[in-house]
Amino acid sequence: MKRLAALAAAMTAAFATASALAADFQPTRFTDQIVGQGPDVILIPGLASSRSVWDAEAEKLKGHYRLHLIQLNGFGGAPAGGFHRNVRKRPVEALFQEGRASRRAQ
Repeated sequence: MKRLAALAAAMTAAFATASALAADFQPTRFTDQIVGQGPDVILIPGLASSRSVWDAEAEKLKGHYRLHLIQLNGFGGAPAGGFHRNVRKRPVEALFQEGRASRRAQ
């Protein structure tokens, strides 16, 4: 019984910590427009589109669901925001260096 109580206390503390962290979370690669109330539904547009592709559906669903209309930065006319232009540079350089090292070893 003591183990069960300790487990319940640990889980409560973990959930409280996770909730506090989630409340402070500020994404840098997307924005989230929340409309409606009810169970959560996440609507993500295709990469060439903005969140406005969901406007008609959102209007119909917002009375029953809490909708998270996602806009990815750098797509669908949104500014790049938190994306850094050298995001791929480091991995590509690492692969290049790895390839050079394996050729030398042969």
